Amino acid sequence: MNPKKITLLFILRDPLTESEQQSLLNLSGLFQQVLVITRNDLETPLQGVQKILYETDKDLVSALNRACNVAENEWVLLLESDETIADSQLAKVEPARGECYPAYLSGTSDQSERWYYDLRLLPLQKDKENQEVFKGTVMPDPSEYVLSNHLEVSGQMIVIEKKGNFLYLEKLKSIANQKSVGSDMEWYWKGVYYSETQRFPQAEKCFKNAMQNEKLLDFYKLSALNGLANVLLNLNKTNEALEVARQSSELDHRQFAPSLIRHKIHWMKGEWKEAYDALHNYLVQLQQASRANLDFFLEPAEAHFLMAEISMILKDRSHAFHHLDLFYQLNGGRVSDDVKDKLFVYAVELNKEEKALEYLRVLFSRFMAEEAEMVEDRQFERILGSISLLEEKEWHQAACEMYEKLYCVKPESQKVLRRWLIALMKSGQLERARKVAKILKKEIPAIHPHPEIQFS
Repeated sequence: MNPKKITLLFILRDPLTESEQQSLLNLSGLFQQVLVITRNDLETPLQGVQKILYETDKDLVSALNRACNVAENEWVLLLESDETIADSQLAKVEPARGECYPAYLSGTSDQSERWYYDLRLLPLQKDKENQEVFKGTVMPDPSEYVLSNHLEVSGQMIVIEKKGNFLYLEKLKSIANQKSVGSDMEWYWKGVYYSETQRFPQAEKCFKNAMQNEKLLDFYKLSALNGLANVLLNLNKTNEALEVARQSSELDHRQFAPSLIRHKIHWMKGEWKEAYDALHNYLVQLQQASRANLDFFLEPAEAHFLMAEISMILKDRSHAFHHLDLFYQLNGGRVSDDVKDKLFVYAVELNKEEKALEYLRVLFSRFMAEEAEMVEDRQFERILGSISLLEEKEWHQAACEMYEKLYCVKPESQKVLRRWLIALMKSGQLERARKVAKILKKEIPAIHPHPEIQFS
């Protein structure tokens, strides 16, 4: 498809910032026609473009439909003033008759742990006059248009970059406060509003009403089911929540919320294997994009941390170490000393010598860098205790390395020298052991670092 054979419907709700003005100027070159849907008191940097005026947000949908009826092209793309789309995104789409295209809204500033979808690239029925492409009020909804014209929602996604919030609670509040509800999508948005404001009984009713007539598009239906399952969980209706989550997964497995909801319920019930399996399934699904609007997700590192916790409850040290090690790696090593300490202990218990030494080095790297007078006795005894675990496993070479590093911090410590001497002897490093013995007998003064001992 030639991207320029699209009419851009550009919604201008507020004055454009300087960057938004430049963005609109750049966008205008991508399209054969640009229609600016705006209030009459707002200025646009584009000269000679047709404006479709509206007075308040409640009039926005009417203005959008008027714009669709004067559009010169067979396709329209809807963008708001804080959104932009790359030329490459349009170039890769080859629209087929009878299809419409969803957009993934990327870079939203609110609730970054969500996935936002919206239908934005739509074909027009040019043989029909005064067609109503959009319904609703402050949230333009093309669902009825798509369903009544038997349009398929394409599996091909376009990405729209958005700077502002997707979910403005004030917009949703205006829908929630309406006395009459005109569509399933309005029930859906009411459910989202009540869920976001933690009014769960009202949200439950709205989500159930939204799904009664089977008029929600799939990514909204998935969202409604997930929203309902989450609401039921918060109302402590756990069995019903599990059933709804199952229905959502069966409709489309390419999403995250059902697994996370199942995990939380099984965790609450102490059903640890089921909780673990739910997180495992979540990580599998995370390999592909979600197909549910407003889907929420957990960072993989956090999922592995929870799986490590469950593995410990199940007394499975091997899996606990595996997941905690991944938690450490995915966080780039920026974890608490408590986590590093657990990793060291697990590695020792599981006979992973290299890993044990790696985490012991990391755990005490800051300690080793400190000046001797700054090292607390508690810290000193802690590292001695850790090294003794290496010796219990007869990892004498690893113990030697750590004693050598410790000697650099506390060269006056007789305890370090004695233990180092024993470790050197057990590892067969007799020449170095003799040099350490001389320091112990004060035949060589203990200085830092000692010139006669070759440090590794």
